[in-house]
Formats: sequence, C-alpha cells, structure tokens
Amino acid sequence: MRATVLRVFGVAVTLLGILVVVGLAGAQVSLQFWHNQSIQSIRHEAAEIFAKRVAELTANAVKIEVIGGGAMGDSLANIEGIKMGGNHFSVEDPGLYMTVDPTKRVGLLQLPYLFDTYQQAWEFMDSDLVQNIFAHMPAATGLRLLAVWENGIRHITNTKRPIQYPRDLNGLKLRVVKDPVMIEVMKAMGASPVPMAFTELYTALQHGVVDGQENPIPNIYFGKFYEVQKYLSLSAHQYSCVPLLMSEIGWKKLSAAQQEAVVKAAQEAMWYGRRKTAGAEEGFLKEMVGKGLAVNEVDSKPFREAVAGVYAQFEPTFGKELVQKVLSQAADMRAKYPRK
Repeated sequence: MRATVLRVFGVAVTLLGILVVVGLAGAQVSLQFWHNQSIQSIRHEAAEIFAKRVAELTANAVKIEVIGGGAMGDSLANIEGIKMGGNHFSVEDPGLYMTVDPTKRVGLLQLPYLFDTYQQAWEFMDSDLVQNIFAHMPAATGLRLLAVWENGIRHITNTKRPIQYPRDLNGLKLRVVKDPVMIEVMKAMGASPVPMAFTELYTALQHGVVDGQENPIPNIYFGKFYEVQKYLSLSAHQYSCVPLLMSEIGWKKLSAAQQEAVVKAAQEAMWYGRRKTAGAEEGFLKEMVGKGLAVNEVDSKPFREAVAGVYAQFEPTFGKELVQKVLSQAADMRAKYPRK
C-alpha cells in the first residue's frame, strides 16, 4: 500500500513538473523594437539596456530584439510596423506620433523654447500633465506610453553661414522632422523647412538637397553630419523628447507582473539615456570642433520673439486650454530650476 502511494505521489510530482515546464515555455514572449538611430548611438544603448533589463526582470520569459540603424525603415515605417503587428516598440518624436493620434495633442511636446535646461524638461516630462496628454493613446491608437526617453536639445547646422539672428536663416533649406509644429517653427524663424526622414538626411546634406538641418548634438555626432556641414549654431530652439511607446498587441501578451517589469525597465533605461546625453554633449562638441565644425553661441531672444506666434497658431489643433497649461507648467519649471 505504501509503495502504491509513493508511486502515485511520484507520478503526480512528475506531471506537475512537466506542467510547470510547459507553462513556462508557453509563457515566453518575443517582441521586436525597431528604431532608426545609429547602432552606436545613445538611443541604441538605452534600447539594449531596456531589453536586457526586461529579460532579467522576467527570468527570460520576455525577450526583446532591438533592430536599429533604420534597418526596418524610417520612423514612419517603424510606427506603421506597430500598427501591423511586426514591431512592438517605438521611440520617436511626438510630432511623428501625431500621424496616428486622432487628437494630435501629443504634438504639444514639440512646442519651441519651453525649457532652458535638462532638469526643467525632465521634471515636466515626468509630470501628470504629460501622462494625461498620452492617456487616450491605448484606446485611440493601440500605443501605450512607457516612459519619456531622451533625444536632447535641438540646434541648427548648415553649410552656408553661422546663424546669429533669424534673418540668417532666410533662403536656407533646412531638413526637419515630418512634424507640423517644427515646420511652422522653422518658417517663423525664416528658414525653408523640408520634411525628410532621418535615414535620408546624411545623403541629402552630402549632395546639397538641403543646406542644413536641426537636431540634438548626439544625433549630429552619431549621424556624422559634421562631415557634410560647416556650421553648428547653438539655437536651443526645442527640447526634444522621444516617448517610448509599446503596442497594445504586445502589452496584452504579457502577464501583469511582466507588464510591471517592462515599465520598470523602460524607466531605468530612460534615466540612463537622459544622464548619458546630458553628460556627453560637451565631449561631442569638442570632438566635432576638432574635425572642423565651426560652433557659435546664439542669443535666443530674437528667435523666441520670432516663434511667439506659433503657440497661438496651434491652439485650434491642441486646444487653447491645454496649450496654456503646457506653457504655464513649463514656465513654472524654468522658475523652479533657473539656468545658471
């Protein structure tokens, strides 16, 4: 009798072990993360850290394959890949998310001259206001905000002349993100904006299709635009974030614990990217100057005056009340953390 009981118990343990193994195997989720930045870039580093931490926090039950360098297409192709189900994460300019956001209000984060420093911008981007701006996205677009990642503070490069005043931009063709806000900002400053994918930009600069472009210092550095540009003017006309969004298709494949792990990893990678970007800018500038790029400081006052009408211009798109909330909270951040 005792032997029979032991045999039954042993069979039960064996079956339980098989069920556990099968359950774990069945729970494994493979996801893809496409982006268009260089695989040497800080953004790619952050994406790899994110993927590694997700694997660690889920005991390898969730695996994320990061595919960078624009291998899967430009920014809009990556966003389209999410809609089609092949891609599961996107880290792009808010202006590009306007293409899928029926309310368009994620483009609020593209307004010019909101912040003077990273500290101001980071506290704003982690606020309830920004969470609310993205709150409708899962239901409206199938995309969910995980964290607001870093792109940097945008400046202008070109081949013609240093930019000191808005009038210096007259007649210059500048590549911009395919973003309605940035197009109007560049028009207000006096430039002729040319919307173009980042993956096409180096060649366009090389062959004179455009005279210049505007991007954060790390993007200029890793994109090697200093090879095909003569002047970098530190206009600091926009703090540029890249919200990390996840598809609802991918999100719903995860257990509650796995979802929590993904959000935690996204936040950790966010802070890595922020600190690395802010800390690396000075070194990148010195290296680019050493390679022949001429860098000049810019008095922002005439540029701020030139773009002042852009805020009201987009009130019909974003809603006057929401635009005023963003401007007011940004002003609070500037007062709380004044530039030294």
